[in-house]
Amino acid sequence: MRKWILTLVLAFSCTVDSPGPPSPSPPSPTFPELSPGFQPREMRILGVTYRYQIFVPVGYTPTRDWPVVVYLSSSGGRGSDGIAQTNGVLGEYLRGPGSALPAVIVFPQFPLWPEGQIPYGSPILDSIPKVALDSTILQARLNPGNVYLTGWSMGAYLGWRIAYLWPNRFAAFMPLSGGVTSSWVMGNPSADVNQVRALVAERLKALPIWAFQGGADDPNILADDRGTVQAFEAAGSAIRYTEFLGQPHNIESLVYTDASVWQWLFAQHR
Repeated sequence: MRKWILTLVLAFSCTVDSPGPPSPSPPSPTFPELSPGFQPREMRILGVTYRYQIFVPVGYTPTRDWPVVVYLSSSGGRGSDGIAQTNGVLGEYLRGPGSALPAVIVFPQFPLWPEGQIPYGSPILDSIPKVALDSTILQARLNPGNVYLTGWSMGAYLGWRIAYLWPNRFAAFMPLSGGVTSSWVMGNPSADVNQVRALVAERLKALPIWAFQGGADDPNILADDRGTVQAFEAAGSAIRYTEFLGQPHNIESLVYTDASVWQWLFAQHR
């Protein structure tokens, strides 16, 4: 299957008036045909190629107004093969009973980094989901007002940063097993986490959010989620929080295979 390659130059630019005729407009991008299932894509950011996948549901047609979901995977989905980020519960669900889920879903893949050297606050981590989302919206002729964000584990922690950076981009956010931390959201582990949570909550208090957490997860992760929810409630947010008693870190199967969860998500609109 052909792959569409998007080139993005991340740099500040300015326009300088100069004499002479205007430069011709670049040709409109061309895209491969969309068919049901997972389809590989590539994009270039600052000269580096990053791979991602888009899921196209059974029955897709460009004449319908489809929602688009950005899924941020756990650290186990990192790499450069463009596939590992789809091998979790959500990917398997979409390959089976969820093949007709009425949404186009974007699966960006983040690169590997040395153990213990998470690039908190990296513009590359910010750009990868944004560029993949923008190109998918353009290709599939999707409504930018029906964009949703979800993530599990590392993807949930990063998702809070993405939502904070672009608070008006998403119609709803569903984080699983990950809350607001100073490191992930601000790129500064020494920042006061309570102040950071209050800041994030104030900015996102109008965003529909449904957070999920396993009650038997690592105590630090559990505290991150509970502390985040408390900050949002204090800010007047109507955040929803589901804690699965006795469940460990991996709660994807309890969330992503539940039809009522998707019904709630797609009922939210920006």
